[in-house]
Amino acid sequence: MNTQTERDFIVRQVLDSTNLERVCAAKQVEPSDLLGIAGHFDTDMAPAIGAINPLLDQEGATLTQGTVCLPEAMQSLYRDFCHHGWNGLACSPDFGGEGLPHLCHAFLRETLNGKSLAFGLLHDLNFGFYKALSRHGSDELRAHYLEKVVSGKWTATMCLTEPHCGTDLGLIRTVARRDLDNGHWKISGNKIFITWGDHNLTDNIVHLVLARSGEPGSGLAGLSLFLVPKWLGAESAQRSNQVQTMGIENKMGIHGSPTCALAFDESVGWLVGNEGEGLRCMFTMMNAARVSVGLQGLGTAQEAYDKALSYAGERRQGKAPVHEGTNTRPPHPIIEHPDIQRRFRDMEARITAARVLTYDASLLLDLADLARNEDEALEIQSRLEIYTPVLKYALSELGSSVANECMQVLGGHGYIHENGIEQLVRDVRIASIYEGTNAIQARDLVQRKLLKQFVQFESVFDEVAVSALRLSRVEGFADQANALTHLNGRIKNAGSILIERMENEDPDVSAEFCGFLEAFYLLLCGSAWARIITACCNQESRFHRDKVNTGRFFFRRILPEADLPTTIIETR
Repeated sequence: MNTQTERDFIVRQVLDSTNLERVCAAKQVEPSDLLGIAGHFDTDMAPAIGAINPLLDQEGATLTQGTVCLPEAMQSLYRDFCHHGWNGLACSPDFGGEGLPHLCHAFLRETLNGKSLAFGLLHDLNFGFYKALSRHGSDELRAHYLEKVVSGKWTATMCLTEPHCGTDLGLIRTVARRDLDNGHWKISGNKIFITWGDHNLTDNIVHLVLARSGEPGSGLAGLSLFLVPKWLGAESAQRSNQVQTMGIENKMGIHGSPTCALAFDESVGWLVGNEGEGLRCMFTMMNAARVSVGLQGLGTAQEAYDKALSYAGERRQGKAPVHEGTNTRPPHPIIEHPDIQRRFRDMEARITAARVLTYDASLLLDLADLARNEDEALEIQSRLEIYTPVLKYALSELGSSVANECMQVLGGHGYIHENGIEQLVRDVRIASIYEGTNAIQARDLVQRKLLKQFVQFESVFDEVAVSALRLSRVEGFADQANALTHLNGRIKNAGSILIERMENEDPDVSAEFCGFLEAFYLLLCGSAWARIITACCNQESRFHRDKVNTGRFFFRRILPEADLPTTIIETR
C-alpha cells in the first residue's frame, strides 16, 4: 500500500470531482500539482525527518539553566523545513505563506506526523496559531506576529491546562489584569502540559493563553484569550516577559517534543478577540488541533504498516499453506501465512477508509473558505463540526491499534527499540488523550451536535444512502449494499433514542456516547468503501481488483463491528 499511489487514486477517482475542481480553480492549481508537491515532500524532506526521529526519542529535550534545549540536528532540520516553505504551506500569501489548499496540507501532515510526531506537533501548533490569530486577532497583532510564525522564525503554543484544571476549563485560575496606562494586560498563573512550551530552535515563542479576565468564580464566561510572547521588544534589544519554564515532563513518548510547565508572572499580553470570548477564540485553534490529531493517527498507522510490511516480506518462519504440494522449501516469508495476510488486509481496509474521510474533511475546510453565501457557509461548518470529533477520536484510536498490531507482526523484534515500532506505539498513545480526550469528543458529537444539529446528521445519512444505492448497482455487491443500508437506518434510530434519553435527562446516557461515535464512524467508513468499490468496478488493473477485494473484506469483517454498540443503545 504505497501512500503516493493511494493518495493519487483517492484524489482522482474517489473525492467529489466538482468540489475538487472548484477548490483547485480558486487556488489556480491542478490536482496533479497538489499531488506533485506532496510527492516532493515525501521524497526530499520526509526521509530526513524520519531519520532524526530515533535521535529525538533517545536524547529528547533537556532543561539547562532555565532553557529547554534540543539536539543540534533538530535545529538544522527545522530551519531547512521552514526555509523550503513547508511551515506556511496552507497559510495566506498575505503573511508569507504558500496559499495552497488544506487538502495539500493534509498530504504533508499525514507524512510528517508519521515520520516524527514530535516534529509534526511543532508545525501543527504554528498552523493552529495562524488559524486563531488570522480569525480573531486585531490588525496590529496579525501584522506583527503572523508572518513570523508562518515563516517559522517564531513558534507558537496553546496554554490551557493548569495543575487542578484539565477538561473543566471553568476552573482556570490564571488571571489577566488590565494595564490601562500601557494598553495591554498582565497575565499571572501556572500552566502545565504545554506542548513545545520552550525550546532553543527560534528567537521567540508566542503563547496563546486562556486566562480569567472576569471575577473569580465567573466560570467559562470570565475567560479571555491573550497573546503572550516569551520575549518583548525588538530582536536587537529583547527583554524577558517573565515567562519561566518550571520543568519539562518525563513522558512515555514524544520525547523530542518538550512538554513544559510554564509560570507567567505579570507577563505582558494582548487580548485576542473580545473579552469574555476566550473559549470561542481558543476553539478555533483547538479544532485545528483536533483535525491535526486525526492526521497524526493516520500518519502513524501508515508508517507502522510500512515498517511491518517490509519486515513481513523478509522474515522467514514456518511453512505457508500456499506452498503445499510444491518444491518450495520452508521457512517461508511470514507475509505468506494466512493470519498475517488477514492482519495486513484489516489494517489496509481501516487506513484506506480513514484516508478518504480525512481528505473529505480537508476538502470541506477549503470549501468553507469559498462559501458563496451565509447559508452555504453554515452548512459546511455544520458538517465540519460533525467530522472534527469523529476523526479526532477514530483516527487517534486507529494509530494506536495499527501500531500495536504491527508490533505483533514483528513479534519480539517489534518490542525492541531498533525497529522503530515500539516508539510509534509510545508516541501515538497520547493522541487519544490530548486536545480533549476521546470521551470528550464523543460527548461533543452527541450532546452538542446530534442533539442540536440532527438535520445535519440527516444529510449525512442521506449521503450514506446514496453511496449504498450506487454500490447496489455494482455486480456482486447487493449484499454489502443492503448491509450498509440496514446499518444506516439502525444508527439513525440509535441517534433518535439517544436524543430522547437526553431530553428526558437520563443520568446514564453518556455511557453510550463512545459506542455511538464508534458505530457512526464505521458507517462513514462503509460509505467510503462503497465509493471506492464503485470507482473500481469497471477497472481491470491489479490495483483496482485488490481494492475491490479489500472492500469485500471490510464489509465482511469490519462493518459488523458496529452491531454491538448499536444493539446496546437499541436494547436498553
